[in-house]
Amino acid sequence: MTSRSYVLCLLIASLLIINAVSSFSQGFAISDARMITVGNKFIKLSFKRSASFALLNVNNELTGYSYRFTGIPIFEICVFDGDIVKCFTSGNAASYRYRIFQKHGMKYISYEADGFKGDGLHSLRVSFRVIIPKDAPVTYWSITIYAKRSLRIVHVKFPNMGRFTRLGEKADDTYLVTPTFSGGLIVKNPLDFCCPGYPGHPYPTGEQWIQYLALFDAKGAGALYLYTNDTNGYYKSFNWEGRGKWATFSVIHYPPFNYLTKYSPSYNVILGVSAASNWREALKPYKEWASKQWWARGNIRAPWLKDTHLVVYSTMHISPTFYEAQNKSGKYHARFSDILKAAERLKERLRLYNGTVLFLLGGWEKNGQGASYPDVFPPAEGWEELRKLVDGLHN
Repeated sequence: MTSRSYVLCLLIASLLIINAVSSFSQGFAISDARMITVGNKFIKLSFKRSASFALLNVNNELTGYSYRFTGIPIFEICVFDGDIVKCFTSGNAASYRYRIFQKHGMKYISYEADGFKGDGLHSLRVSFRVIIPKDAPVTYWSITIYAKRSLRIVHVKFPNMGRFTRLGEKADDTYLVTPTFSGGLIVKNPLDFCCPGYPGHPYPTGEQWIQYLALFDAKGAGALYLYTNDTNGYYKSFNWEGRGKWATFSVIHYPPFNYLTKYSPSYNVILGVSAASNWREALKPYKEWASKQWWARGNIRAPWLKDTHLVVYSTMHISPTFYEAQNKSGKYHARFSDILKAAERLKERLRLYNGTVLFLLGGWEKNGQGASYPDVFPPAEGWEELRKLVDGLHN
């Protein structure tokens, strides 16, 4: 072969490679040595090209901003081995494989891993799928765990996203929306907010009343949100862990507490983006879905509930230091009469407010609120005093 022919062959081969890469990227994915990017004209996801399959980037094409993550393993699973809890992540897999394909206009990411490192874990196989619709700023996530022998699963954390810092230009413009603590919280610059190593309040309970978590930027970078399309109220947590300089967030699924050879939540996790710049807009995608569900249909018939305009959570516990300061140590609950006085003052302040005020009473009377499992009854001041309190609030 002459040098000219050799150069010509190289040129043709180079053009074929360039065309192949170009068609691959223009089709449904872009891949390089470090990461894989898949998406549509509204949202793009980038994953680390390794067993961990860590989420590295979410592109919000509605605002032009890219939300970056340093990246942590995309799932964590904890199982019982006798009386010992063993946890492993996608990063522990001895082997993994993934496939990206397109079907009926939708893009699919299919991942499978097995051979997890650790005693008793080699019999496990984990697969997950991400579906990206053609014309929507959302993605649908599902996961399945297979075992050759029966086991008890403690929890499945998926998707698990980490080392997040901000949405837009400044961390102070980023807000967390979390529907917890019997109402909801909007937390500015939430990197210091809450509980490393402590799961979020579970849904459905009084402390987590909708299945949703979101971040939004007040200066136009948009919003990133998670929710589950679970119509049956399966037990789960929407978890946020602020670490100071960065944060992680995830959905934690709790399987039935018995021996299983297969577990797959019967609902999807939805990860999406929007152009929201306030909490109402950030909640809109979940609200649109939830308002169509069977449990959101029908009319509220009870007038007192229909006309409720304000909900007040009143704890029947006060820190011991409150009483110690008054030389009244040993009494660790709020007096029921104090709650009635607070209600009277609230009534005065809201006398022009035409609507019902609903009081929620709660207390942990042995060790303090939230210190241990609840032991509310019998009431600290007796049943008769509790009846007086309830009657007083009704009146």
